[in-house]
Amino acid sequence: MTPWLIRTVVLPLTERVRRGKFREALAELERQQWLDPEALRDLQLQKLRRLLDHCVRNVPYYQRLFRTHGFDPARVRTLEDLAQLPPLTKIDLQSSARDLMATNLTHRDFLRNQSGGSTGVVTHFFLDRRCVDYARAAQFRYYRWIGLEFGDRQALVWGAPINLRQARWLTRRLRNFFLNKLFLDANDLTDATVDGYLDTLQRYRPAIVVGYATGLWFVAERLLARGLRLPSLRGVVSTAETLPAQKREVIERGFGTKVYDRYGCGEMKDIAQECGKSVHSHVNADNVLVEFLDEDRPVSGSEVGEIVATNLNNFAMPLLRYRLGDLGHTVEERCPCGRGLPLMSVVKGRLYDVLTLPSGRRVHAALVNHIMYGHSGIQKYQLVQETPTQLVCRILRTPEFTVDVLARIREDVRRHLGPDVDIDFEFPERIAPSPSGKHRFIYSKVAAGAHATGTGAGP
Repeated sequence: MTPWLIRTVVLPLTERVRRGKFREALAELERQQWLDPEALRDLQLQKLRRLLDHCVRNVPYYQRLFRTHGFDPARVRTLEDLAQLPPLTKIDLQSSARDLMATNLTHRDFLRNQSGGSTGVVTHFFLDRRCVDYARAAQFRYYRWIGLEFGDRQALVWGAPINLRQARWLTRRLRNFFLNKLFLDANDLTDATVDGYLDTLQRYRPAIVVGYATGLWFVAERLLARGLRLPSLRGVVSTAETLPAQKREVIERGFGTKVYDRYGCGEMKDIAQECGKSVHSHVNADNVLVEFLDEDRPVSGSEVGEIVATNLNNFAMPLLRYRLGDLGHTVEERCPCGRGLPLMSVVKGRLYDVLTLPSGRRVHAALVNHIMYGHSGIQKYQLVQETPTQLVCRILRTPEFTVDVLARIREDVRRHLGPDVDIDFEFPERIAPSPSGKHRFIYSKVAAGAHATGTGAGP
């Protein structure tokens, strides 16, 4: 499928079928990225006040919260006024999901989604169509920074089973064909499998490769080992996990092109990304309001704080001041690229490990998130790989927890990781964070040892 045909025929037809406004949203965001910082703050304030007015009229959770804190949306004059409200946690979202849903929308307006569970807390939430259009537009605006145009070929080294399952559906296979998207499984990273991926990539000739940092790293190492090149590439996008300097260097050498890091989460969608002109990331300020907190106290400048965010477009399930579990800080300088979108830096991101199985197969730890999806009674979990065949899963239980959940998890572990892999369960009263303060939901002692004797580009 040629890019021209996709742009002129497939995209308009797709928008008509799904009643979308992607092209309108993209045109709007393309203009707004060049606004000066003060104009962008004014735009954020307008969108925030509109969202707050919606919350006080139509969202039961915020109707109660505003009354409790004496918060009047009509009196909001600055973005800083939002700090009068307490942050929203993942546990709040889990326990109050129904009350966070807007009462003035119909069921067709709610698009179900789920987070990647990178902090060990799996969450389900809803977006509306307008929010999804703006999220897709922000992502494509970013791809244009790299030189990608709609319809250019993309390859995704992806590990989320829900996306990989959908990619195998006939309707999704047709959709991906018409959109020039190729999915490669980041949960199967043996040398033989990656060699197959390299052969596929050389035939497919993508303009861009997007993927989990760990999956990209393994592919890049194999490219270097075989002395192969992908001359069609204009860039590589790393997402979903922290990109250490060592991994970035290997990925750039292996793919022979620049790596652009992207930061976001399912609940907020893309939050910030690199343009290539700065070591920092541009915030999608026209879609998302980002704050940094220290013990719930707002911080500014280069002071590091916990990242909280508000999606300014999600009217189906507004999440005000949502805790992301990551640390970062604002960057006051302007980017040489000339865009007015503010800069930020993520200093402590999500911690992923790779599980190494008895067969030598390496599995991205995100797969474990999806094994844990949908089980009631689990507030938080942490999984430790003691040996190639032995896992220990620590679970913080809620009153809804039943022992049947354990049998289903054990069955899923063996189905996805192999019949030789067993799992034991522990039920502590608390799961301690790592020294960085992050909840490390996966820790592989096997992977740590393997990386120590590898190329030196470990996590």
